[in-house]
Amino acid sequence: MDFQNLPVNPGLVLAVALYGGASAYITGPELTAREIANSSWPDTCASRLLEDLEATRTPPEVIPEMPDMTRLLNEIHPDLGRLLASIPDPNAAARDAARRAQAAEDARIARAADGIEDHCLCAVAVYSAEERLGIGLWAASARIITTPAVRDRDIGLSRTLRSPACQLIGGA
Repeated sequence: MDFQNLPVNPGLVLAVALYGGASAYITGPELTAREIANSSWPDTCASRLLEDLEATRTPPEVIPEMPDMTRLLNEIHPDLGRLLASIPDPNAAARDAARRAQAAEDARIARAADGIEDHCLCAVAVYSAEERLGIGLWAASARIITTPAVRDRDIGLSRTLRSPACQLIGGA
């Protein structure tokens, strides 16, 4: 390619290319990270993911309680009350199993919730990489030109949050 026949100075072309590259790969992602950190996105992201995790919670099993016949029969006849007290609760094993299942469900939710901040950071990183040129144009224009990537940032972040690149393990 012959740079001498260009209608503009080749140094100007090189300067514009360097400025565009710096805007797309350095200042654009940095400005985006600052804008996102100053917005409500981190809190919104974490609360949205926690709500999604809680929605996946298995409802607790309802196990009927036996009426307290021991106290009632003890008032009528103490021997019947003692006899009834010696009979084991038929639902005790089911209640123990339900408590263990609830503890396992709580542990699953807690394990999944441990990665929420990383999941939100992943969404920001993937969004910045996918929208690098639009963000770079916004940064290069000193924030005068607002591209769709910048204008619809929250929509793009939500889309990226649900993308396979940032899938939350163990939950929603």
